[in-house]
Amino acid sequence: VIEAQKNAGEWVVLDGSMVDEDNNSVASRNGDLSFKRITLSSSDASLSIETISGSNAISVYPNPTMESITVNGFSNNIQAQIININGRVVMKSTSPKMNMSSLSKGMYILNVKDANHKTGSFKIIKK
Repeated sequence: VIEAQKNAGEWVVLDGSMVDEDNNSVASRNGDLSFKRITLSSSDASLSIETISGSNAISVYPNPTMESITVNGFSNNIQAQIININGRVVMKSTSPKMNMSSLSKGMYILNVKDANHKTGSFKIIKK
């Protein structure tokens, strides 16, 4: 589905049309039409979130934690950072198991990246 907004602000659905991005125009059966905005969408599209399971699953446990957390689902070669609520990096690790016992109680963000460029960010609660 192609919808074009005319300069007057009215939206028009254009069937069987062709967009000329270089000239900001839409060529249709009724001639060229100048447009202000254009949106493209699929009539059978839907929004969804793919569930990751099996060998691709990523998990951080236990959460909340009192001492340590373990990260699963990344290759063994990881780079992890734990960031406090002020945005300061308070811990770095290359191990999937991280001892947080020295950190104060509160909320942290764990950012993880592996050698395959797989990344993840997780909210961690330290009790």
